[in-house]
Amino acid sequence: MKKLSALVLALSLIFSLSACGNKEKNSTVHTQSPPAPQGGAASPSTPALTTPSQGVSTTAPIADNIPSVPEYDSEAINAEAAVAFDRFSNAIQHVESNENDKYGFFLRSYDTYFETHVASYLKFTDGTREEWESKSLYERFLWYNTYLRILENLYMGEYDHFFGSESDFLNNCLGSKSLFVNGVGQAEYDEYVELMLWQYEFIKDYATVYNFMTGQSYQESQIGE
Repeated sequence: MKKLSALVLALSLIFSLSACGNKEKNSTVHTQSPPAPQGGAASPSTPALTTPSQGVSTTAPIADNIPSVPEYDSEAINAEAAVAFDRFSNAIQHVESNENDKYGFFLRSYDTYFETHVASYLKFTDGTREEWESKSLYERFLWYNTYLRILENLYMGEYDHFFGSESDFLNNCLGSKSLFVNGVGQAEYDEYVELMLWQYEFIKDYATVYNFMTGQSYQESQIGE
């Protein structure tokens, strides 16, 4: 009788141990991670990491408070711009013809910031350093002081400081008046101011800068890039 009881107890113990083993095995199966979705897709609980879009231009980040660019009649604008620029060019044509003589010091004073101007040219145009280097001192003067300088200020992120009013524009956006007046003359500077006031009105109306050398706005130059 004692032997029979011991046998029953042993069989019960074996059965219990076997049941526990199966329970642990089943538990392990159910806690395994589900297989990854096909095609590399991320599971709903693990959003995929994103990277910046390729080919996005960072040439000229637009300041938040610059107005949007409206459409305009480019033919009419180009005609107006040509008249304004011709008047200025006629007023300072003697500077171009004497850039290495009488007005050499005046023009080279702007070229002191050569590397800064090159960087601006590369940033706002599709030109090259070699192109900038091949320009005359007079051409660099025109490019920087009628176009690139204005663009730099427009995209600096301080629109109201530079373009809030006509006075803000003349005082903060045109560079050194004394350098221009002492280097060339008051009359020539006055013509420069007139040209830049045309540029100011263009900026206020169309929220972009006009390039008198190419006959198109910065916005137009970016179309198709």
